[in-house]
Amino acid sequence: MKELNCFLCIIRRKETDEFVRFFEKNGVRTVLTANCEGTAQSKTLDLLGVEEVEKTLLLCVLRQEKLRTVIRHLSTDMQIDLPGRGVGLALPIDGVGGESTLELLSEGAPLKEREETLMETKYRLLVAIAEKGNADTVMDVARNAGAGGGTVVRTKGTRPKRTAGFFKVSIADEKETILIVADAASADGIMQAIMDNAGAHTAAKAIVFSLPVTATAGFRLIEEARENAAEEEELAVK
Repeated sequence: MKELNCFLCIIRRKETDEFVRFFEKNGVRTVLTANCEGTAQSKTLDLLGVEEVEKTLLLCVLRQEKLRTVIRHLSTDMQIDLPGRGVGLALPIDGVGGESTLELLSEGAPLKEREETLMETKYRLLVAIAEKGNADTVMDVARNAGAGGGTVVRTKGTRPKRTAGFFKVSIADEKETILIVADAASADGIMQAIMDNAGAHTAAKAIVFSLPVTATAGFRLIEEARENAAEEEELAVK
């Protein structure tokens, strides 16, 4: 597939206008916004960036070259690596519906083909969709399995009533979509814990899937903390 990426940026809601202007300044014409809420507990590193409850999710589509520029400027111009500032993450797009859509998303610029290789990524984005009012349940389960924190987006399904029971999960009513960034090593365990303890057979009726994260912004302090913890653990063993 062509080198296009879906880029998500999760920030404090009060800084929405500032970040939207940043994207406009960097030539990103279309940025979608959605209000969301944080779930991180105090003294917990939130892998989606901000312990403050009120957040905004920004979404845009970026070419590979533009993605590198945006990530670099998020660090240098927006200081996204500072604690609580926010995070950004890129998800590869592997299909586009029609040439006109492709031209729109690429802004008419020529695109290179993405190498079709098995991606080994450091992080994965876990997406859990649960019944309204069950986000805390899902996050409690996820934390017990090693997750740091997440972000909740209030959503509503549109599936016809006749298929509402598909997979024993109704998706026609109001839902809570929980976004959790997990390191690749712990992602499968977190997903399994959600399925076992908050899955379709429970009141939460959560379904969960994961997406590869191919680039990030705002994770420097988190990665440094992990490296320090690993070094301390290694010294303790010695």
